[in-house]
Amino acid sequence: MDNLNFLSSGHIFFVIIVWATVFYVAIRLVKKYLPLIWGMKLSKQKFDYYFAIGESVVWGVFLLIAANWLLSKSVFFGVAFILFILALSIILVFVYFRDYMAGLSLKMENNIAKGDYISFGEIKGRVVALNVRNIEVETEAGETIYIPYHILSAGAFSIKRQDTSKIQSFAFEFECDTSGNLSVLEDEIVKFLYGLPWVRMKPQPAVSFEEGRAKVVVYPVSKDFVFDIEKAVKEKFETKQEQNDDETA
Repeated sequence: MDNLNFLSSGHIFFVIIVWATVFYVAIRLVKKYLPLIWGMKLSKQKFDYYFAIGESVVWGVFLLIAANWLLSKSVFFGVAFILFILALSIILVFVYFRDYMAGLSLKMENNIAKGDYISFGEIKGRVVALNVRNIEVETEAGETIYIPYHILSAGAFSIKRQDTSKIQSFAFEFECDTSGNLSVLEDEIVKFLYGLPWVRMKPQPAVSFEEGRAKVVVYPVSKDFVFDIEKAVKEKFETKQEQNDDETA
């Protein structure tokens, strides 16, 4: 009976591996061809972000089904499979957050921004993107290199700042209550902007007020995020004046 359970579990492991391979190939094909069929309505960075979330959900459901199926055949192999997945998940989370935290530290302390010139060992080039886990550098030879943040933070590197006078700004206005302390409101808006992942820390955002309106000048890391910045600020601070139709008579 134990031998039958072993053989049955081995068969289930084989089926799980086959289905995992099919899922992986299918997901890669969807990611490659979905933008071409559906039309890229999002920026590549946003598409990759949302697709990664969806892929994580799909794999999570797949692993739950696989673990339940294996448990129904053999408790021993089912528990072993679950422990293996948990250990693998902990390792992946550690690797992910290691780069994420190192990247956050680098952005805060060294203020690395898109457009800066970076020199790291034999790598020299322009920063073209600050991704979640790595920095994307385009070398003078036109080669694109991805440097994980934990490797970058562990070594010595130098940065030549981009001329801030050439960084494109973005301005927008919205209705707000200007009857209170405007200095406090300005500080709140600037702090909120600094909390957004799409805003450069330098040059500093500028906020000015007129009667019942606020004007914000901000410097986004990319023009792809200007509407995200405007939407976030308006959702937080906009207070539209209510008009009484009876008074318009």
